[in-house]
Amino acid sequence: MTLLMVIVCLSSCISGKIANENEVINPAGWSIADSIAFTVMVEDTVQAVDFYVNIRNKTSYRYSNLILFLDTRFPDGRTSRDTLECFLARPDGEWTGSGIGNRKQNTLLLKRNVIFPASGSYTFVFRQAMRDNPLMGISDLGITIQNTEAPE
Repeated sequence: MTLLMVIVCLSSCISGKIANENEVINPAGWSIADSIAFTVMVEDTVQAVDFYVNIRNKTSYRYSNLILFLDTRFPDGRTSRDTLECFLARPDGEWTGSGIGNRKQNTLLLKRNVIFPASGSYTFVFRQAMRDNPLMGISDLGITIQNTEAPE
């Protein structure tokens, strides 16, 4: 078991990923009342990171964008709220991202070169802010936080 923990820690250090988590959304739709939360333990307050949101949608999704509320809970108990608009299709209607069949996957950069102000536990809580309740066609939501790569 200890060897497995060492391998997991080393592989995350090598890849530079602090977090890479995804949650499946209820197939019956994403209610306005439902939130998706990710808790991330941050130790490094020096290394800059890039923050991404991962969205998987069905091609039957009715919109070209997805509006989200993001509440961030800091280790000291403070909170902040951001409103995010994530574009999932081009103006001509063509879906962005990758995937085959009726599902598309997008990994969208939210913030670049973020430096966490303190070490500790951060919680990122997402809620859908579209007018549909429930919102149909979004199947998964996630986050990726990784070390910022130095420019070449």
